[in-house]
Amino acid sequence: MLRAMFYLGTIITLRMIMICSAVIISKINTYSAIQTCGSVDYLLSPSGRSAAMFYPQCGFPNATANTEIIVLANIIEPLGHTALVQLLI
Repeated sequence: MLRAMFYLGTIITLRMIMICSAVIISKINTYSAIQTCGSVDYLLSPSGRSAAMFYPQCGFPNATANTEIIVLANIIEPLGHTALVQLLI
């Protein structure tokens, strides 16, 4: 029982650390990450937008879902509430 409570405390603490670090990285606004066009399309699909609207590399005729793009790591501005919900889940 004590071990289960320790595991639960670790999960909750990690979630708080992840949220704080995501907000700090968003405030710095200079960190970029590499993602694929398919994963960005998946994140933008609930809002009805596509990755080609924000990243022209995804709109090229020879672009596939595995085409890598550089994405600014900002949880507040570009994706709005969708990215925040993804972080909390």
